[in-house]
Amino acid sequence: MANSYCCHTNDSDNNSYHYPSRQSFKYYRALPNRGAIVTMLWVSLAFVISWAPTLTRCAIEAWGGMLPPWGILFSRYCLTINVVGNPIIYVLSNNRFKSFAIEMLSRSVVSATIDNS
Repeated sequence: MANSYCCHTNDSDNNSYHYPSRQSFKYYRALPNRGAIVTMLWVSLAFVISWAPTLTRCAIEAWGGMLPPWGILFSRYCLTINVVGNPIIYVLSNNRFKSFAIEMLSRSVVSATIDNS
């Protein structure tokens, strides 16, 4: 039975085992793309910023406090930061997403006509 760290060669002449070189493991240990990490950090920051006022409002109301109307309105508007911000972040950081978004937004709207004859 072959060990899990070696590859069994299926030669009919000899039943030998081939052990992969140390260099072949460098591809498995590669770090993620730096751009992807930066993008995820910006998306996470937008999420925290957009939800912080709402969570603060919920905590204040749970403890019996009351926010002024502008505070409630501000917490609702901050939720749109995440919805609007994520596509903007992806367009600025990812060229494939940018070309896809431009292609989708530049397509003409096809209208259907009804023939009543």
